[in-house]
Amino acid sequence: MRDMYPKGYFVTIFAKPAGRPLVDNYVIDIPKNTWIEQPWDMEKEVFIKPLCEQ
Repeated sequence: MRDMYPKGYFVTIFAKPAGRPLVDNYVIDIPKNTWIEQPWDMEKEVFIKPLCEQ
């Protein structure tokens, strides 16, 4: 993304340790071992287990 938007300012709500260097600003630190469940992933028919658990 930085190559496509070199003057861009990248912001996210959550940041895990490995992702922090990729953004310019974030709001909440999330531990590496925490899985963030998004509302659209909560329905039984739609939820897919993370690849690391398969």
